[in-house]
Amino acid sequence: MGDNKKRNKNSRKKLAFEDEDKLSTLLSNSQQRKQLGIKLEDKMILKISCGLPTSQSKRFHLFKIILENGVPLCLWIKSKTKRDKLDDLHYNFLVNKLNNLIEVEDLQDVNRLYAKIFDIRKRHLADTCKKRCLGYHLRILCDYTERRPINLPTFNQLITNY
Repeated sequence: MGDNKKRNKNSRKKLAFEDEDKLSTLLSNSQQRKQLGIKLEDKMILKISCGLPTSQSKRFHLFKIILENGVPLCLWIKSKTKRDKLDDLHYNFLVNKLNNLIEVEDLQDVNRLYAKIFDIRKRHLADTCKKRCLGYHLRILCDYTERRPINLPTFNQLITNY
């Protein structure tokens, strides 16, 4: 029973978007953006498994809201146009991996979660089939730049590849 209580409390610390239309709707006007900001105020993690909005202005508003509300960690997968021609089945596999990445106990210590994510990225960068791995497609925005590991290649640290 205590484990269930802990799980429910920790699930309230993250916000996940799996539907691109729902996310786009929340970014469509100033009132909706304000509501999204309110939803993010007490969140530790924002997880976007549907990819970022295609509209540059909506992406701008999304990142502005994330930064204004001080969300410690935001995770997303490359947009559909940047996924190296993965078929839908393999892409759904990556989405499931992202959705299962954050477990309840990880929310107790954000640094441990960062270490887990960066370990996945390091392993997948060394993989010969890296374009089929979550670590290759996963994008991260951290609230504190010192958490970025220095041993990952610079090209993998940029967030310009939506």
